[in-house]
Amino acid sequence: MKIKLMPEYECYPTWVENDGMFDNIDPKELPISLDLANRITKWSDDYEKTYDKEDPRESRFLSNLDKNSFIEEGERLREELITELKQDYEVLLQIDMD
Repeated sequence: MKIKLMPEYECYPTWVENDGMFDNIDPKELPISLDLANRITKWSDDYEKTYDKEDPRESRFLSNLDKNSFIEEGERLREELITELKQDYEVLLQIDMD
């Protein structure tokens, strides 16, 4: 089974493959620790803060440092998901920033 860690505005950051399509699910529904689920949610909240409701095309991080830190945290979270989910899942990370 595949799980995708992918931030998206106004969605959960976790997606589970179902019949070739990815369904959006709350990270707390995954068989992972509550600590990891909460860290994934915080990571998603950090992304959500970049959303510009008045002009969505202008949504972005305030600096490259913030953007790079966000990407690095996503990579760490992916590795922790792999560790906690064992070999039962293939864990993908997709971050579309531009």
